[in-house]
Amino acid sequence: MSAALPVPAQGVTEGADARRGENRQTAHGKGRCRLPRRAEDPANRPRIAGHSGPDPGGLLRYADAAQPGGEPGRARSDAHRHPAVGPDAHPRHRARHPQGQHRPQPRQRRQGHQAAGAAAHRRAPQGTRQDRPRVRGAGPHRGAQRPARGQRRSQATGERGRSLRGRPAPPPGRGAEAHRRPRGPDQPDPGGQGKGDPGRVNAPPVAVVVVAAGSAVRFGADKLQARLGGATVVQHAARSMGTALPGVRGVVVGRADRLGEFERLAAELGWRAVAGGPRRQDSVRLGFAALAPDDEEVVVIHDGARPFVPPADVHAVVTAAAATGAALLVAPMADTVKRLDEAGRVVGTVPRQDLARALTPQAFRAGVLRRAWELAEAGEWTDEAALVEAAGFPVRGVPGDPRNLKVTSPADLELLAGMFRSEVRVGQGVDVHPFAAGRRLVLSGVEIADEMGLSGHSDADVALHAVADAILGAAGCGDIGQHFPPTEEQWRDAPSTVFVQRAVALAGERGFAVVCCDVTILAERPRIAPYRQRMTAALAAALGVDESRVNVKATTTERLGFVGRGEGIAALATVTLERR
Repeated sequence: MSAALPVPAQGVTEGADARRGENRQTAHGKGRCRLPRRAEDPANRPRIAGHSGPDPGGLLRYADAAQPGGEPGRARSDAHRHPAVGPDAHPRHRARHPQGQHRPQPRQRRQGHQAAGAAAHRRAPQGTRQDRPRVRGAGPHRGAQRPARGQRRSQATGERGRSLRGRPAPPPGRGAEAHRRPRGPDQPDPGGQGKGDPGRVNAPPVAVVVVAAGSAVRFGADKLQARLGGATVVQHAARSMGTALPGVRGVVVGRADRLGEFERLAAELGWRAVAGGPRRQDSVRLGFAALAPDDEEVVVIHDGARPFVPPADVHAVVTAAAATGAALLVAPMADTVKRLDEAGRVVGTVPRQDLARALTPQAFRAGVLRRAWELAEAGEWTDEAALVEAAGFPVRGVPGDPRNLKVTSPADLELLAGMFRSEVRVGQGVDVHPFAAGRRLVLSGVEIADEMGLSGHSDADVALHAVADAILGAAGCGDIGQHFPPTEEQWRDAPSTVFVQRAVALAGERGFAVVCCDVTILAERPRIAPYRQRMTAALAAALGVDESRVNVKATTTERLGFVGRGEGIAALATVTLERR
């Protein structure tokens, strides 16, 4: 027979205190028992049979159990002990405990059957909640036996609208599994624009027009071909749109006299190139006609002179145009705006709270643009947003990145240069030539009289040969022997400045420019100091840079090696290139 678990000494309490208690874990860690609350008023403290000490505030298995800090009651043998609760309890205790039964062990409860639980339910006292004894086993499922765990699960799930533990089941559409139900056709995914997914809204098709047919009168040169971070301004502008909207149709509208360059750029993105008109609005209309979009298609128009636009801004303006029909990127006015008269005097301050700078890209439903062109009279407008506004269509302003600048002056290029990470490369060149009688000596582009020359197929300028090799190496263009082989007669006695200039041009074709150059000449003779300034100027001219970016110096080898023995001259060169 298993030992009885500790149970509350409710059979020895008097008054309403027998029905008050709180849940505590039993010694087995499972089931619960009711413990009497410790009364603050000494008059309400329970009186324990066989003990006159203070309230123990704990579990009493026997009425004469010892109290903490006190002496046990009259000693009795186990045969004469009466448990306070259970079928063997003293009659006086059972009279005060109508449910005085042996508390079943957890294993016994799990191995019970439904009949025992039902019988316990039928024996449960009736009446109000306050009249029912608040002890273990008094509820409908707290009898001497409980259904096995598997049976309890089947019974609980059979109750309509109740969960396993008797809690209300979650209503339809809620709960842990609600997110796994497929959406209906009238419940679109708020974050998706995918195709082929019945739970997503398909976005309208998108097409792009990059306008790059301007004459750049204010810039003073072709600003679209100015380089930033290894690419031209128009290349950055077109690639930014292609990156943000991959796979869409597009057209680059360029100048007719340079259409070949724009065709190569458009082919890189899988687009077309067409010649533009005399005005920006004419070029936009020509690009629109080349696309021939449907009315529901979203057409994105971007200036070729705006090299920097974040992809998130492009997505935002396209989404707004798909929803409203017309949208453009705007940037807040950070400076105070003044109104001037013809003489340049300030006549007022314009409130800037409602002002914003208009940016591109601007996006429109193709049908909205067509209708705006039909309603517009002969005139000029600075952008298509102004055209659509004049036609009476609403245009939504979408906040964009203020760094989305339009290149209109050389100062704008300096501001935008920091937006594009530049690539820096360093090349090293070495060359050696022996002395040869009957030849003239040329070092770093300067001829030195009354000295024995160097042997070589060209003029044998050892310093410039090292510089050319350094440039070619940094740009990844091979070496000097590959481009100017000594077996070709055209390079016989050729000036080495040609080699340097050609190396600079090859590096420029790959987007690199010379930043600085440092040359070291190793020779016992001649002395280089008297010619250093002339050598620096000649080398800077060949590189196309300022003299402050070039350095020429010389040293000896302390009579060591072939240089120390006066048999020849060696040169070392280091060149730094930057992508522009």
